[in-house]
Amino acid sequence: KEGRLTVTLLNISDKMKDIWALDEKEKRERAERWKELGSLYLKAGKVAAAIDAYTNALDVCRFLKVYRLLSKDDHAGPRRAGREREKELGKWSYAEPLDEGLSERVLEEVSRRLAAGRAKTKEHTPEGAVGEDSPKTVRGEEEGTGPGQQGGDRGDLMEVTNAVCTSLNVHSNLSHSLLLHGQRDRDALHHAETVLCRDPGNVKCQFRKAKALLALLRLDDALEAAQAAAAIDGKDPSIQALVRSCQKKIEVANRKEKQAFKGIFR
Repeated sequence: KEGRLTVTLLNISDKMKDIWALDEKEKRERAERWKELGSLYLKAGKVAAAIDAYTNALDVCRFLKVYRLLSKDDHAGPRRAGREREKELGKWSYAEPLDEGLSERVLEEVSRRLAAGRAKTKEHTPEGAVGEDSPKTVRGEEEGTGPGQQGGDRGDLMEVTNAVCTSLNVHSNLSHSLLLHGQRDRDALHHAETVLCRDPGNVKCQFRKAKALLALLRLDDALEAAQAAAAIDGKDPSIQALVRSCQKKIEVANRKEKQAFKGIFR
């Protein structure tokens, strides 16, 4: 005998908030969770899953107000330099930019923290051109108050700076994962260049940029990027090998070109 059961859904206790319902700190924390998941997948050799996780992290980062700051001149108003890059990143940002005063302070803090992170990384891992970025590389200091700063202002500054650093790390790790995947070199180049736009001294992304350019057969550009990485860390064997590889491929290409046109100019 058939019967009928009526079920009424009263509540979903563990429902995840939509991105636009999150505050800035919650957005950054969600992006961090996706990034950490991507790192776990990458360490397990699951590159495709890592790319998906990092892509989800990047989707969250694009809702952060600071995302436009990844453009080198986003805070500079009508200045012409970097306008195309600003337009490109602005197209992918879903949030309004920060006010100019806070933007300047954030960029100063990001630059200081990146410089400190590079020094610390070079001290402990001198051969660190290959591999994913660690969150500690960029943001390794406790939040606190500084001279002449209120605790709340300092906390806001540190939170916004953390958001910029998270976004940079996501782009960097995504570039690394895409290079390992081996079929999306143009995307890997884009993500590496996004980091270098704000952090030109990032040896890992210089290395990844060179590898992506080499895979795209832009040999002269690849050699230039590899030499830029060598200028930052000339002792890293991976960078030295990449410079030699670029030089060898250029020599082979030049030899083939001479052979192709050998009989034309007799």
